[in-house]
Amino acid sequence: MTTHCCYWIYGEDCVDPRLHGYVGVTKNEVSRVKTHLGRFAAVGHTILLRGTLEECRQLEHSLRPVANIGWNLSPGGQKGPGWKPESIAKMRASKMGHEVSAETRLKLRLANLGRCHSEETKVKIAAVWTGRRHKDETRRLISQSLTGRVRSEEHCRNMSKAARRRKRQPHSLETREKMSQSHLGHDYEERRARHMEALKWRRNRPLVSAAARQQRLRHPPDTLIETHFFTL
Repeated sequence: MTTHCCYWIYGEDCVDPRLHGYVGVTKNEVSRVKTHLGRFAAVGHTILLRGTLEECRQLEHSLRPVANIGWNLSPGGQKGPGWKPESIAKMRASKMGHEVSAETRLKLRLANLGRCHSEETKVKIAAVWTGRRHKDETRRLISQSLTGRVRSEEHCRNMSKAARRRKRQPHSLETREKMSQSHLGHDYEERRARHMEALKWRRNRPLVSAAARQQRLRHPPDTLIETHFFTL
């Protein structure tokens, strides 16, 4: 279960969370508090409660029952209104066809170079994505956006270099056990029979001359090749 927190952002003249400062609810304390500290003339924050989303919203509603208390513009205990459909359409239209310059890409690369998630962050990210599955519509849109995309030769070379640099660690016992469980119930005998049937068909194909094979591949030799027979 995801843990939420009800927090209080306060300034130098704030003494009572029921009257002063900003009260909010979040599941990502670090980024949310960092955003508010840069937005308000705040000097610090305090976690009032850690618990479920419902518990935190109840506390927020008790501290901000109506709008315009302290730094809060809306009453607490409810989900934000979110973006309007027309606002989403405008933001999407403004980003369509926008290309990031090479200078900006270089700055982003240098800013993120060498940064690694902490073990705690990795655990949180894994917990968020565990068991999640894209909707069929989302999967269709992703497939549609990737269909027909061709990677350049430079892109392929960079991917190959990155894969060679990547350290390949042996599978842990837990991973090996999961792989074993995922393969249980597979009919490998049937798969092997189909494979052997395909090999048998290839071995029994009629012999093809080298000249005929060259013609089939549409790569005629520059000089006459001595005709001999072999299987494909």
